[in-house]
Amino acid sequence: MAVPAGGRAIFSRRLGNTWSFRSGGLGDFLLTIPFLKALRQKSERLTVVTRQTFRALVEEDFPDTLWLDSDGREVASLFSRPEDFLCQRLRNAHVFSFVGERDGDLRTNLQTCGCESVTFLNSRPEKPPHVTEQMFRSAQMSIPSDLKSRVWLMKRSGDAKGLWVHPGSGAPRKNAPLQAFRQRISVLMSQDSFDRLYVLMGEAERPLHGEVVRAFAPWNPTMVIEPPLPELRRLMEGSAGRFIGNDSGPCHLAAMLGIPVEVFFVTTIPDIWRPLGPYVTVMGVRASLP
Repeated sequence: MAVPAGGRAIFSRRLGNTWSFRSGGLGDFLLTIPFLKALRQKSERLTVVTRQTFRALVEEDFPDTLWLDSDGREVASLFSRPEDFLCQRLRNAHVFSFVGERDGDLRTNLQTCGCESVTFLNSRPEKPPHVTEQMFRSAQMSIPSDLKSRVWLMKRSGDAKGLWVHPGSGAPRKNAPLQAFRQRISVLMSQDSFDRLYVLMGEAERPLHGEVVRAFAPWNPTMVIEPPLPELRRLMEGSAGRFIGNDSGPCHLAAMLGIPVEVFFVTTIPDIWRPLGPYVTVMGVRASLP
């Protein structure tokens, strides 16, 4: 919902001071990358309010962009009594927010700060089209023709031959059975296309650690345990020739780096949440198991 000052907002023109508020998980943030890049091209100055870990992951892909910590005290003041310096920076700004649509204080405070327009975007749509397409439509901006096929983050280098597997996600209900991963690993490793198996384990997969180690032991995998996001990106850029995962943040990262991705969708809807990248194959669990 756009709340312009003095009439209907038209975002086809070039913008000046532009802000975007983005919370959520890693996958949610990464699916916003095309929209943020479009905002950067349309704006004289873009400020992104998000988690510091996300900033560290993609900062090099966003030159001349300002970043604020969404968990910081200054940003928190927007939900109560905005700090003066922050209000000054928001004056005449175009704001695109994925948080606070139902928070009357945030809406009122942004308007009180003198924002030219405030657009609240739906961060959790329940129906197609793709969530990133819906961002552009809500902001009255043109959808890139190659939205789903572009390499959105800096290309990796080298002829990587590692097979990466991430058997978890932020929610256990989204995870395909380990047997589905074992079947794909068995096929791919037998083709001599890959020289090493890497198994990524994040914080959410801690309870599964022993089970995962046993499941993939026949391939003597290299275990990658909870790396910082910039390190995860560096490792995948240098070694990942293919990535197999569930609908999760690391899977979205691999796809945006141009790494061939096979992604299992169990409970989420691929028409809404499919990773963005040129080499993405959506796998159905039923089709992968006998």
